[in-house]
Amino acid sequence: MNDRYQLRGVRIGAVIAIAAVAAFLVWFFAIRDTGDDDNGGSQASNPDVVPAQAATQADISKLAEKDGQPIYWAGDQPGTSDIELTKTADGNVYVRYLTDNADIGTPQPSYLTVGTYPFGNALHAIKVIAKEPGAKTFNVPNNGLAVQNTSSPTSVYVAYPDDKTYEIEVYDPDPAKALDLVQSGDIQPVP
Repeated sequence: MNDRYQLRGVRIGAVIAIAAVAAFLVWFFAIRDTGDDDNGGSQASNPDVVPAQAATQADISKLAEKDGQPIYWAGDQPGTSDIELTKTADGNVYVRYLTDNADIGTPQPSYLTVGTYPFGNALHAIKVIAKEPGAKTFNVPNNGLAVQNTSSPTSVYVAYPDDKTYEIEVYDPDPAKALDLVQSGDIQPVP
């Protein structure tokens, strides 16, 4: 009698294994996205993605208007050779201020960057971050709240009560400059 139950268990295991292989084959040949489309890959096929590119204030404004969302930036910055605009598939938008004729898309994180992140309740998130060890909060113009942490001082995070659905990150290799830009009120939605 035990041999019969063991044989039955083997058959059930074989059926499960065959079903798993069949599911994998269907996924592999019919469903998966290989990225080998005419658009050059999955990122290019997403119309909301903006790969790193040189941009003007007008270009940034046009993207903000098209998306119906603010895009924060630091205005004109001295020494900037190019402004780089990038938008990721999750809606994060980055405005980076390149200097010394750096190439668009350079992987070096050595440049002032202002990120605008869609967020459910950014002001609440900032208040939560502010409770972490090493965090210091600052009231900033337009009733904003900013936080900078000693564990990563090159980034200052900001949220505003009038626009709670976006968190702003201001990154600069010089932590004092990042904080100065936030406290000065220079971080604004692009007009």
